[in-house]
Formats: sequence, C-alpha cells, structure tokens
Amino acid sequence: MLARIIREAPGRNRVRRAGEARRRASRAGVRREWRTRGGEAASRSEFERSTPARAARRRSSPARRPQPPRPRRSGWRDLMSSVEEYAAQPRNHRLSRLALTGDQLRVAVGGSAADSLSRRPEPEAWAPVEIICHLRDTEEWFLTRCRWIVEMQEPRFPRNSPDRWAKERQYLRNDARAALESFRRWRDESLAFFGALTEEAWTRGGVHLDSRGRRTLDQFLSAMAWHDDNHLDQLRRALAGRP
Repeated sequence: MLARIIREAPGRNRVRRAGEARRRASRAGVRREWRTRGGEAASRSEFERSTPARAARRRSSPARRPQPPRPRRSGWRDLMSSVEEYAAQPRNHRLSRLALTGDQLRVAVGGSAADSLSRRPEPEAWAPVEIICHLRDTEEWFLTRCRWIVEMQEPRFPRNSPDRWAKERQYLRNDARAALESFRRWRDESLAFFGALTEEAWTRGGVHLDSRGRRTLDQFLSAMAWHDDNHLDQLRRALAGRP
C-alpha cells in the first residue's frame, strides 16, 4: 500500500509525465528530421546509421584492422589491379596465387583448336599461343634473375624485349599445349626456389638496367603474381577474339 501511495504521489507523477513528454518530443524531432533529410532517396536505415548515438557506438568500438585491397572481378576469377596491391598481400597468398596459374591456363585453353590458338584478334595483338609462349619464357627469365640474386651481390639485369622474343622465337609456330607444359615445369621450379628461401633472403635484390631499377626477391614475387593476372586476362580476351 505504501509503495502504491509513493508511485501515485503528485510530484512523482509530474516528474514522470515530464520525462515522457521529453522523450516523445525527441522522437518526433527525429522523425521530422528523417523525413526532411534527403527526401524520398533517404531510407530510415540510412538516417539511423548517421545518428549521434550510432556515431558514438562506432567511436567506442575497437578500431577495425586495415583490410587488403579488394580484387576487381573479371568473370572467371579475381584480379589485382597492380603490383602494389599484390605487394600488400601476405607472402603465402602470393605464393598460392602462383601455384594456381598452370591449371588456370589449362582451363582457359580447354579444347581450343590449333588454328584458333594461333589466330590474332588484331594484327598487332598477340594470339593465345604467343601469350602462353611469353609466359613460358618470362617464367624462365624471372627464375634466372632470382637465382642470380641469391648467388651474387646486387647483380645487374640486362634489358630484354618480349616483342623481339616473340618474333625471333617464332611464337606463332609453337605448339600452345607444349608451351603450357613447359611453363608449368618452370613454375614448379620457381615455387621450389621460393619455398627454400630464408626470411632474410627475401630482402636481397638486384638492379635492372631500365626504369624498373632495384627489385628484391619479395618484389619479384609480387610482380610475378600480377604478371600472371595480366596475361591470363589477355589470354581470355584473345580466345574470345578481342585484343
């Protein structure tokens, strides 16, 4: 009975009613602001995400860890846009990417006939077989430079010309599937080489005599991963008749 009298006391009731009135006014103000903020384009969820209470919760929550760059989508796989994006990835992710390339090339080529593999989408664009031969020969050159880095102190790398290789080595007359198998063997050697490196060895480097300058073994790994993406995309386009 005493508790009921206390609850129904006039002063307590006035305080309670005043508090309820303030809460109703606050809610009404929020609704009015939501209706006028952004017109029909704004949704309630968008507005609520921007309220001070929500902002306060975001400030009080632990800081999010920085996320690696999101790859861009390209129909059949994920692509990194640049060597720098690959460099931001953990080393084991980059190594895993290299291990996938041989199978991705095989799937891309599929049952394509020899004449379609040697057909250029445009006169100056590489045919599928030329792209595969380029990957094969560049893999050998990647591995050669990496081995020089381990064997010598800051070796200098001579310039090379992929276009000249394509002409001198007559890529168009190569067998695409034989070139693919050769690439796979070189890639297996590259993966074995990287797998045997000590942590300290990854910072060793060599110097290109062109604009690329000095490159460490870790940077070579990033460049190889990006190079695979770049030419796998080029191969897909060439097989579809697009440069």
